[in-house]
Amino acid sequence: MAIALDPGNLKNSRVSILIPLAGLLALGAAQLCIGASPLVVALGVAGVLVSFIPLHLYGGEPYSFFALIFSVRYLLVGMILKTLYWQPLDTHLFNAADSYAATALLVTVTTLVVLIARKFDPKRDFLPFPTDPASLRRLAMATFSIGLVALLIIGSKSKSDGGGGNAGPLFVAAAAISGMAVLSLSAEAMRAVQLSNGKSLISPMLACMLGMLFLIVVMMNQRGFLLDCIIAVALVGFVYRAISAKLIVAGLIFVVFFSSFLSPLTLYLRSQKELPPAAFADVAMSTMGRMVVDSTFRKVLVDNVTLQKTLEDPDDADYDYFGDRSNIGNRLSFVALVDAVINGMRTREWIGYPVVEKSVSQVMPGFLGFQKEAVSTGDWLGWRVGMLTYPKTTYMVFGMPSEGYVAWGPLGLVLYPMIFLLLALLAIARFCSLRRATPVAIFLIATLQTEFAEGTSDGFLNIILRGLPVIFVVLLAIYAIMFGGKQRRSRLQRARPSAHVTTSSVQI
Repeated sequence: MAIALDPGNLKNSRVSILIPLAGLLALGAAQLCIGASPLVVALGVAGVLVSFIPLHLYGGEPYSFFALIFSVRYLLVGMILKTLYWQPLDTHLFNAADSYAATALLVTVTTLVVLIARKFDPKRDFLPFPTDPASLRRLAMATFSIGLVALLIIGSKSKSDGGGGNAGPLFVAAAAISGMAVLSLSAEAMRAVQLSNGKSLISPMLACMLGMLFLIVVMMNQRGFLLDCIIAVALVGFVYRAISAKLIVAGLIFVVFFSSFLSPLTLYLRSQKELPPAAFADVAMSTMGRMVVDSTFRKVLVDNVTLQKTLEDPDDADYDYFGDRSNIGNRLSFVALVDAVINGMRTREWIGYPVVEKSVSQVMPGFLGFQKEAVSTGDWLGWRVGMLTYPKTTYMVFGMPSEGYVAWGPLGLVLYPMIFLLLALLAIARFCSLRRATPVAIFLIATLQTEFAEGTSDGFLNIILRGLPVIFVVLLAIYAIMFGGKQRRSRLQRARPSAHVTTSSVQI
């Protein structure tokens, strides 16, 4: 018999603050043994610990995970990797104390924003998708099909023009709804938990869906999308306590696989992006097969990628936090980015209002008089901070908090998360309550976590003005076609007994 899941009752998923505290203290002690500054270690531990407060108070609510996004991506990953590299936290930084203090302040502000947004959450879903096993399977199949088509459109577009230029409305819509495949995984994972009475997270159907998406990720060079898929499934397992020791071991294997195999493979395949889709898929599959059977070839490929990155981005070596150009640690930990931004602004004036103009012009339609530039906001800011040499473009990851610092100094570092993060969370909660661990809410966490950590303000505006409306329209259509009639019948059945009682009482 299947258990009934209550997405709104998450008391059992609360995490004692002592658990992360113990882990952080162990990590801090290891860093002190390595020789890290006690001040830097204390700032890192405090910054991460603050972000666990919502998880301690409210359990596995989506709000709790949004609070953790910034501490994990800005602090925790870097602290763990620096310890594994056996390097003090304050090495490879211009001013470690200032950078860690600014980052700890950032995490504190974002956690406060999450708590504020939670107070204004309506506690109900505009589209109340049913969560019984049959409905979850129907939702999973529908959204997986939609997401698969969107991914194919994105892949064909990327290969035809290299991913640049004006993408066009079809590509924009496909990019917004490709995450529907992630929604299908969260729905199928919840179904597996119900049918197994909480003992299993992976069903045969879920395994097949993950396998198919993995092949698409390799062939279309969509490495980040695979991470979104894994996060969605992992969140369902955490919230409903369905993560077993076997899954933890499998997760560790995936981390090793992702860092040592998949990442260098996709970095190498970027040099082949001009090939037609069929030829690119053939190269991707043959390269992956050779990497599996020949460890020497994998090492040669990794060395080739490292050399290519060094030749293409020689300036990037100044902001390498780990002394390793693999692009894994630096992409997953942004304390070095904050450090580079702070250092670059020491001899420069705050940019101010032109940053706002740049952000707005990238989002608003051209027929209103806004002039769109081909250069990304990250590259535009990188030129002005000295992190990138004009007119070089690399689609630099800059991050919304760093953008605020470049614009208005420490005040911007605080105000930008207060404004843009709060607006995004309030917009999401209008049609999907983030106090409930539903498949849609988990899907939104998984697909937006990268943009929240890496995006500049124009990315947040895109989420509010374009991404969420497109997602809402698609979900509205799915709900109306597949579940609208069922919900109406349920309401009628609930209403009939009360009507019968009223009639009987009148007759008496």
